[in-house]
Parts: sequence; C-alpha cells; structure tokens
Amino acid sequence: MGNFLLCSIKRAEKPYPIPNLGIGIYSAEELCYYMNHYLYLLEDNFICEDLLNFLQNELVLPALVGKIRRWVEGRSDMLQIIFMIEQDIRYYTDGELIDLKQRIDQLRQATKAERAKLRADFYLEDGRPMTALRVYEKILRGEYGEQIGRNLRCQVLHNAGVAYARLFEWGKAMECFVESCHWGPSEELLKEMYLLTLLDDLVEIPKEIFSAISSAQQYKWKEEFDALYRKAQHSGKALEAHTIMDKDSVRRGEGLGRLLGEWKQEYRTMVRE
Repeated sequence: MGNFLLCSIKRAEKPYPIPNLGIGIYSAEELCYYMNHYLYLLEDNFICEDLLNFLQNELVLPALVGKIRRWVEGRSDMLQIIFMIEQDIRYYTDGELIDLKQRIDQLRQATKAERAKLRADFYLEDGRPMTALRVYEKILRGEYGEQIGRNLRCQVLHNAGVAYARLFEWGKAMECFVESCHWGPSEELLKEMYLLTLLDDLVEIPKEIFSAISSAQQYKWKEEFDALYRKAQHSGKALEAHTIMDKDSVRRGEGLGRLLGEWKQEYRTMVRE
C-alpha cells in the first residue's frame, strides 16, 4: 500500500480496497494507519460486512470481528468502533491514541455538514480539488439534511473558490469568493479576489466590493504577487523545464516528454473524482 509502514502482523493475500484513494489495505497495522490518517474521509458505512469478512478471512482476527459485531448490535456509532479497533490492535502508542480520541470527540460533536466539509478540505489539500468541489456543492445544496449556518456557508464558498482556482477556473473562483464575501467579508478574502484579477485580467471584482480595497492594499498585494511570480519562474516545474531546454536536442526531447507526462498525471489526479 503506497506510503504505508511495513507491517509485522499477518499480511492479507487479497487486500481490502479503498476506492476513493485507489489503494488496498494488507494488514491490521495498515488498517489502523488508514483510519487514523484518513479519519475525516470515513463515512458511516465504513464498518460493513466486507470489512468484517476481510478481518475474519484474510487477517484471521475472529475475536476482533466478534467484538465489532457486539458493538454494532449495541448501536455504538462508527467512530466509537474505530477507536475500539485501534485500541485492540495497539498499533499506536498511548499518547497517539489520546490524540486520536480527542480528534474523534471533536468529530462526533460536528454536524453532518461540518464533517462533510472536513472531508472536502482533506481532498482539497490532498491535491484533488474536483473531488472536494463535489462535496462542497452537496453541502451548499443542503444534501446532508440540515440547514448550514452563516459561518459554515462562508467557509465552504471560500474553499470552493480555492478549489476552482487550483483548476485554473478563475471566473468560477471569483463567483465563489464574491458570494463568500457577502456572507462574511475579510481582508484575506479581498486579497485573494484581487490576486485573481492579476492572474486573469478578464476577471473583475464587483464595484461595491472593490471600493473596499484601498490603494495601499492594492500596491502591497501587487508587490507580493510580483515577488511570488519571480520566485515561481526559478523553482519547481518552471526551473526544471528551463534546465531541460539547456540540454542537447535528444536529451531535451526525452526530458520534455517526461515532464509533460508528469504534468498530465498531476492534472488527472486533480480532476479525478
């Protein structure tokens, strides 16, 4: 399993699939890591017959499966059962389990919409803005069975704007930022809106909002933008492309082909759902 630690417990012949990440779990240790590291991605149906069959047949943990079934019959919620599994397998230290318990307690106090936002935020930071957008849109449509408050709506709209910006859809990003500004304006949001206009001169800030940005702020933010632009030209993929162009024609073609392949793969990752 990509990025997971080596395991010392029994390893499964057939991994347990995690479709939304495109990975498979091979051991109880990896299961503990996944539940801890990807806690915000877990939904109420995570504890299911498929998972229990995997624990029973592939990892040969009948005692744990029996305990899980008793907890399910006792109507324990998914997060309680997850913590019980973590305690039973003992992959993490006591201190790490205390930290996990605190995160679980915070998550249990959150509404369904708030938990969905945490899940979408995780996708956004994981480089999957398209997947994040699908969840943000569901929240805004009220598909989690509850009204969302002013503050949550403002945050969701803002983060949806960030997701669109990462997909280079500047116009849609501005629409989200403008609506977010109506619910909860802030200097940081105004700055992000102004920076969008520097990235695409066809994108405009509504006059009633633009009037709140002083000349001093515009000058400062333009200076910051120019500094970041100069830095970007001499780092990351831009620097790599520049270095490749200095090579001879054969190695230049090979290098550009590899770099283009990497860019395509990064884009596929961003837009996959």
